[in-house]
Amino acid sequence: MGHIAHTGFQSLLYYVFIFEKKYRVDETAKKLGIHVQTLYDYIEGVRYFPPDLIPDLYFATKDYRFLEFFLKPCGLVAVPVKQIAESKKDILNILISGAKEDGDVVRAVKYALDDGKISTDELREIEKEIDEAIREKELLRKAIREAVKTSITSFQM
Repeated sequence: MGHIAHTGFQSLLYYVFIFEKKYRVDETAKKLGIHVQTLYDYIEGVRYFPPDLIPDLYFATKDYRFLEFFLKPCGLVAVPVKQIAESKKDILNILISGAKEDGDVVRAVKYALDDGKISTDELREIEKEIDEAIREKELLRKAIREAVKTSITSFQM
């Protein structure tokens, strides 16, 4: 087979499965209910990854990048509903987690700038850390809004 150019979602699949080797193709294919070769075809760009498999891919890997590939261009980030509900319980923990994510962004940028230039891999890492920081800020926003709603409701009773 000749060289196949990777574009779009296939590039992300290739990066995650082949370059990072973050997930096993055979295990992921089994969780998706597809043949291993079919998943390799998606990764190699031989076939297009069907959009209706994206939720299954997320649940198989728990990797937000697969969701954010589509959400980010729309100006959105993925925030699990369960985390939003739990966030009401402890705003301080969310705030601390957000501060940690901010520190991770600073660390990633500092690391990338150590040699005076930012590589493509370093840029991806910085973007990943920024996305995580944004997710934490959104959880904080939702938790505070929910707390305010609860406080107003309690006060009015």
